Amino acid sequence: EVNILIWKADEEKRLDELVRKHGHRGTWVTIAHELGTKRPPIRCLETWVRRHHRFLNSNWDAEEEAALKAVVEECGTKNWPAVADAIGQRMEPDGEQKRSAEQCLQRWRVIRNENLTRQWKPADDFLLYMCIHAYGLKAW
Repeated sequence: EVNILIWKADEEKRLDELVRKHGHRGTWVTIAHELGTKRPPIRCLETWVRRHHRFLNSNWDAEEEAALKAVVEECGTKNWPAVADAIGQRMEPDGEQKRSAEQCLQRWRVIRNENLTRQWKPADDFLLYMCIHAYGLKAW
């Protein structure tokens, strides 16, 4: 028997908790089973995406990026689900997670790469030339 009734607020909250626990990629059978309300996996996915769609595909604003930088400083880069939860607690009054762990990781990579990018300088050319001259082309 499949549950086709309108979703209740506590059921949606539990769905969000399970998505935070399991992630939003490929675990919908597990999420539907643990939800325990006889919702098919596809309905769980559709409901979650409908509620979070603007965050899944939206650009990061300056406030979110600042929160990401602060949380990564505190938590490090080993536990992205914790980073996503912490950003949700900073950004949302109800503490609800709006960005996935994967989104946080990908945005951090962009921010980090922007900070690493710099122009090649003549001194760099000279240093490279000297290294090639000293070690040859095959000794790298």
